[in-house]
This record gives sequence, structure tokens and C-alpha cells, in this order.
Amino acid sequence: MGQKVESGDGRPLEPVRGWEKLWRSSFGADIDGARYDIDLNFFDFDEKVRLFVGGRLSETRDAPAKFPVRDGSVSVAFGMYGVRRAQIERASGDVIRLEPNSGTLEHWRRETDRRYPVASGIVSMLSWLVLALGLLVGVTELLDLAGPYFGLEDGSPVTVPEPFNGVIGGLGIVAALDRALMLRHHWLLD
Repeated sequence: MGQKVESGDGRPLEPVRGWEKLWRSSFGADIDGARYDIDLNFFDFDEKVRLFVGGRLSETRDAPAKFPVRDGSVSVAFGMYGVRRAQIERASGDVIRLEPNSGTLEHWRRETDRRYPVASGIVSMLSWLVLALGLLVGVTELLDLAGPYFGLEDGSPVTVPEPFNGVIGGLGIVAALDRALMLRHHWLLD
């Protein structure tokens, strides 16, 4: 795969504080008496993923990253709007999802989901609907562009007003962020 691997220097995992939650993410889990944490900086355009074992930097790899650990591996992948996957894959085939660490936006969204399940469910449903609507708007735009090449003189049979496109685009970004914070992804919508 040609992935660049850097040995860790043993420095401690810094907690995510204040404004850092806008560009940093951290996930972790206690497995078989060992603590595994991953730390990501979304402004690191090299997409480096750092693995901390027992709170100390053990290794750094390029994303998507797969770190070998006792009885399996830690697997991490980015999506366009956040972390797509953060999990431990056991040799037995079991998958253990890493939990968002305190101070991250993912942790805040998970706690909001726990405290206000009905409101969170409504937000999640609206996010899905906005992304599905955005997909439909995108298809009509594509038909408008490509229609004349396929014999559709007027392009798409459905015309979407321009201001609506902008509103759906903006809401689509918010909806995609909500789904990313909940670690929910669909190949067509996200």
C-alpha cells in the first residue's frame, strides 16, 4: 500500500479543548486492559492519524490507516465531512467501534443524542431528507446540463428555482456534518 509509518515519540495525548473541537477529533476504547486512542487534525492536509496506546503516542500513519495492535488492528478512515470509520477489528472478526473522546464535537453530538433522543432522531431524519432532496436537485441539474445531448430539448422536466439550490446546498453541508458527527455514512448521500 506504500503507507508512510512514523514511530511515536511517547508524548502524551492532549485533550481536545475549546476551539480545537472545530479541527480536531479523538476516539478511544479500553480493550483487554489496554487503552487505544486515535487523534486526528482535519487541517493536517497530509491526513495523518496518530495512535496512542496507554495515553502515549505509539505510531503515526497516513489515512486511511490500519494500525496493528494485539489481537487485531485499529482502522481509521476520513470522509469528506469527518471521520468515516474508527474501530478496532479483532482477529476473530469482531468489530469494536471507538467512542468519541470528551471535548470533541462527536462526543457532544453523541451526548445530545443520549439526553434528547426524540429531538436527535428528528434532526437525524431531517438530515437524511435534506441530503436525499439535495441528491434529487443534483439529478435535475445534471439533466439540465446533459439533457440536450440526449434529445431532451428543455433539459430536466422539473425546474428548480435558483434560490432553492443555494438553500439546499447550505442545508446539505449542515446535514452532512450532522451525519458525520454521528458516524453515519451512505455511499450515495454522503
